[in-house]
Amino acid sequence: MDWLAFVGIPAIWATAACSPFVKARRHLLAFALSVFAGLLAFACLRVDSEQLFAGLFAGACLTMAVMFVIMFWKEPSRNVH
Repeated sequence: MDWLAFVGIPAIWATAACSPFVKARRHLLAFALSVFAGLLAFACLRVDSEQLFAGLFAGACLTMAVMFVIMFWKEPSRNVH
């Protein structure tokens, strides 16, 4: 059942990217980060060391947070007069 960690995070990305209610940007970079976060989450469930688990889990959470920031960050308008 460890594979659910790998599949789950890209599924969250797909739900957010395909939602008609939010404006998502930079899909390719966000998708790459979701796959990387999924790999980290999968790896953290496969290790035996508690310290390594904590580091990989923190990395997966941070990568997923960065994915959402990149995906939903709106560039400021550049209205130069």
